[in-house]
Amino acid sequence: MTATACPSYRQLLDRRTFLSAGVGSLSLPAILQARAMAAVEGQPVSNVAVIQYWLNGGASHFETYDPKSDAPVEIRGPFKSIATNVPGTHICDTLPLHARIMDKVSLIRSVHHDNNDHQHGMH
Repeated sequence: MTATACPSYRQLLDRRTFLSAGVGSLSLPAILQARAMAAVEGQPVSNVAVIQYWLNGGASHFETYDPKSDAPVEIRGPFKSIATNVPGTHICDTLPLHARIMDKVSLIRSVHHDNNDHQHGMH
């Protein structure tokens, strides 16, 4: 099959199907059922959970959660920064609702790579 003949993911999987098969499986009843099954099987039950959204092609770090407001104009992002409800933590001024709930978010600013290729570096 050639690249031009290959159907796009939108043709193969529409949003409704994805949500019902993927994210829909994370419903509260499904989570409670899984916890109950784990408890019956004697497995440890944890209240720790992580939901990660990978937004490939999304806004960059300095336009969202790492505005670098003290950096020179050539380096910092185009927006101003605002304080969050976590003392000492600032994010972009276009995210005021995120600033209100930042105590519920974990920012990881230490990820780095030595590869100049963004495609490989993001993995």
